[in-house]
Amino acid sequence: MSDSNVILHARGMHCHGCEHIIDTGVGKLAGARSVKADCPTETVTVAFDPALTDLEAIRATIESAGYRTFEQDDPKRRRGALAKITGAAIGLLGILFIIFLDTAWIGKTGEPDIAQHMSLDLIFVLGLLTGFHCVGMCGAFVLSYTANDASAARGSYLSHALYGAGKTLSYR
Repeated sequence: MSDSNVILHARGMHCHGCEHIIDTGVGKLAGARSVKADCPTETVTVAFDPALTDLEAIRATIESAGYRTFEQDDPKRRRGALAKITGAAIGLLGILFIIFLDTAWIGKTGEPDIAQHMSLDLIFVLGLLTGFHCVGMCGAFVLSYTANDASAARGSYLSHALYGAGKTLSYR
């Protein structure tokens, strides 16, 4: 009987140690001929003898090590065009709602005049606190889209440019 080949996505791989854990664990299964885990793409390629092991045993081994698995063409992972359009429409409505709130409540009062009633110490403390905001929120955004680009094996230059443009447009 000939070997079967499968490519699984294993979410949660972060380093080459993760690759080693998966390679070793799946490699111990009876019938596993070759295993190659790849961290940047979060994929695991396995050649195995279906008479000795099956896809479910491979998945169970990977998942018992703490990773989530799904097949590359898993229909549960697909999003239709209607779902994408609906998501974009909800996002656009959310942005319009924020703009409405800004113009209705905040825009009428105008921007504060920081030249009066503010000491240099207070400006320093405000700058320090807003720096925590940038690290905590913006840093998480950058990490998120950069990790997503890395898992799709593509550069993140366009994502950085789009994030910077979006942030610049939203601040004005």
